[in-house]
Amino acid sequence: MAAEPIEAKLRAATKAGRLDARLQPGEGVEALGARAVAAGVIGDEEAAMLVAARDATAIVVRVDDFPIDLGVAEARRSLAAVPPSAIVRKAAA
Repeated sequence: MAAEPIEAKLRAATKAGRLDARLQPGEGVEALGARAVAAGVIGDEEAAMLVAARDATAIVVRVDDFPIDLGVAEARRSLAAVPPSAIVRKAAA
């Protein structure tokens, strides 16, 4: 929420042609912040807030990011640590 005015400044500067807000592959939001500061769109503190807000958003978006095997490999490692004597087997009927 605190970064919304900063995002608005970036949108306005992009629309006016004063800032290229596109990130190249492999480029982090830090580069966008640096370009915006260099263009005089935002200050250093605002750039730091922009980076923090975008990083927090990325974490929230990844909340449903599960491993491909849905944790089966981790469960197998956990079971491998259990000694065989601790495993209770059902008697054959």
